[in-house]
Amino acid sequence: MLHLKVEPKQPLAVLGVQSKRAPWMEFAFSEAQRWSGRKETQIDDSVIYHNELGLKTKFPSMTGTKNAWCASFVNWCLRKAGYQISSPHPYRARSFLGDSNFTEIEHAVYGAIAVIGTHHACFAYGQNQVTKAIIMLGGNQSDQINFSEFPSKTRFFVPAVYGPYAKNEMKDPKFTMSTKSILNKEIGITKTKADSNGTR
Repeated sequence: MLHLKVEPKQPLAVLGVQSKRAPWMEFAFSEAQRWSGRKETQIDDSVIYHNELGLKTKFPSMTGTKNAWCASFVNWCLRKAGYQISSPHPYRARSFLGDSNFTEIEHAVYGAIAVIGTHHACFAYGQNQVTKAIIMLGGNQSDQINFSEFPSKTRFFVPAVYGPYAKNEMKDPKFTMSTKSILNKEIGITKTKADSNGTR
């Protein structure tokens, strides 16, 4: 039995048949465009992804070291696309590990949930045209929504109902070949060297 949160006019994986490539990514990219490099203190004034998942009493803000919001951003995007969010701790990156609503895949595909160690979650978006590193789109990356690259020790997950589609994608991921700098610049995101890829 599928457990999908149905939201009107959003793409859904109906009866396990996936007809659209990683539909949650349109929400992730739209938010990156919407905030165009603004810091979490400014995003907080309009939307707090924790609150959107019903965690307002636990996280009144996204600002500060105790309010890391990477996983809440990932789950917000998944929910907007009609998918079950990780449970019961959708604010934790490691919540995707061992969750039956998600399945681990061997290699990255577009839209895969990347879990870096156990402390950060984001989405696989493209591939560095020189180094071949996976470029990630995520929140709480230098206090922004932006494109970043991370070292190894990354595991990849997709919603369980998306598993068959992802396995087919692994044969030819068709990643956008670019660099994080170019992708950030295209939508007005500025990162300083001091920011690095900090995720708290």
